[in-house]
Amino acid sequence: VLAVGDSEFQKKCLGKMEEVSAKEGRTVLFVSHALPAVQALCTSGILLDSGRIICNGVIAKVIAEYLQMGTDAAAFYDLSKIRARQGTGEIQLKSFHAEDSSGRVLNAIYSGQACSFFLGYCVYDGGAHNQVAATVSICTQTGVRLFHHNNYMTGCSFDLVQGSGQFRFTIPRLPLSAGRYVVDLSIVGHRGREVFDILQAAASITVEDSDFYGYGFPYPHSQFPVMVDGYWENRKNPK
Repeated sequence: VLAVGDSEFQKKCLGKMEEVSAKEGRTVLFVSHALPAVQALCTSGILLDSGRIICNGVIAKVIAEYLQMGTDAAAFYDLSKIRARQGTGEIQLKSFHAEDSSGRVLNAIYSGQACSFFLGYCVYDGGAHNQVAATVSICTQTGVRLFHHNNYMTGCSFDLVQGSGQFRFTIPRLPLSAGRYVVDLSIVGHRGREVFDILQAAASITVEDSDFYGYGFPYPHSQFPVMVDGYWENRKNPK
């Protein structure tokens, strides 16, 4: 039903299904690949693959499992073999991957999901470096930068960086619509005066549709890749 008709018709269908399940207390079996509608309507779900039950439980868990199926995106990127890199090499990036809030490694992330990016590093000069900043930049596949974030922006400076480890960047709600995005990474020191490692197009992330705004409809991602939390109101002028 939701595959046909305009947005107004789809809205009426979703409203009726929600009314039947919530107000009338009846169980509605909703079968779909449309994640925004599933997320808006369902409290629990069952994931099937070739007639077999792969996962069942609360809807967020089932959607997370579904997102890991059928994608060719890498879950873990080994950056150590990349030769096209700039910087002194005293600190180098070795790996990149994403995890959800429960620590599960992600092949795909859905819009609005809480996630963390992990940047594995290794210090090669044997020293301890201060005022180190790790940067993640997300770009479109044509190279347009959508956002850029590093630990300096939050008043956090990594000091005594030595040996090997991971920098973790957490996003409470991923503000990207569905699509494939390119990830640029870098590590600098002393407020950018020392450039240790720069990797362009080091990795990519796949983002899937979800009910970001809570209305059960997919976002027009082909036009607008970035989503912003906010609300509207109409304040009428006094007569």
